[in-house]
Amino acid sequence: MPSIESTAVPRAALRVSEACSALAISRSKLYLELAAGRLRAVKCGRRTLIPVPSIKAWLDGLPAHSVRP
Repeated sequence: MPSIESTAVPRAALRVSEACSALAISRSKLYLELAAGRLRAVKCGRRTLIPVPSIKAWLDGLPAHSVRP
């Protein structure tokens, strides 16, 4: 019998708490980014979901960090 991990379908969206954990930001920071339009959210009933492509686009839009020697 295959394991659960090998049959799992990739997630298309994350709950707010999951997105905060994945991005290592607070809920308030996530909601500030949503209000500023830099992140996108959708509603499914009462649940707020953050689409994974929106998370990737937000990350790509952050300034690069240069390390000085």
